[in-house]
Amino acid sequence: MKSDEPRALHRTASIFLRNLAPTITKQEVEAMCKRYSGFLRAAIADPQPDRRWFRRGWVTFERGVKSRKSASI
Repeated sequence: MKSDEPRALHRTASIFLRNLAPTITKQEVEAMCKRYSGFLRAAIADPQPDRRWFRRGWVTFERGVKSRKSASI
């Protein structure tokens, strides 16, 4: 792909974080994931009172990266 072409944003791989404790910040998740190549972004949902304020999250990596290694975070 040439550098002047737009990047295909739909060609990514995401890891779903089912239960994030209320004490964990988005910055902590990003800092942990930045150690792995291909990290693009982290998204954290709002706390859910019915789930004891736990949250859900998604971590996105470039598709070409070995996601098995990243999934063992």
